[in-house]
Amino acid sequence: MVTRWLARLGCGLAVTGLVMELASGFGYSHGWWGLRVALRYLFAYGGIVAGTGCVAALVAFLLARGARSSGALPAGVGIVLGLVPTLLFIHQYRLARAVPPINDISTDLQNPPPYVAAAQNDFWKGKDMAYPAGWADSVRRGYPCCPVGRGAPSRSPARRPRRCRGGS
Repeated sequence: MVTRWLARLGCGLAVTGLVMELASGFGYSHGWWGLRVALRYLFAYGGIVAGTGCVAALVAFLLARGARSSGALPAGVGIVLGLVPTLLFIHQYRLARAVPPINDISTDLQNPPPYVAAAQNDFWKGKDMAYPAGWADSVRRGYPCCPVGRGAPSRSPARRPRRCRGGS
């Protein structure tokens, strides 16, 4: 009885997470919601919900197999349906954490360009638009093989080491 309930819960959570991840891109491309809702609330939380469902379904599957009770089939479906969105979320999370944020890229670290477009937005009016204190160091750490901000002339991408061009 408990295994069947846990298996259905795990399968339901896995399906919910899968639908959330699928809806994130579909809704964003159709203009139903913005990028924050698509990436954070639907894709990321969908991966977490699917992962929770996958774990619950795995526990239910092991309990059902061990006790030779019903519930193994919905638990197996929950594991399969929950594993894919969970792995997608983990992959994208690790990929996003492996590179510096896109808004920290500049070629002039001593005198970076101002945020002109953002300063005109009503949301940002009256707020501090200066670069944070450790910004230049984060650019240097994120792009160690680029001579940006070090006074050296930039070289052609073909002459840079392969690992600096995005290759391995």
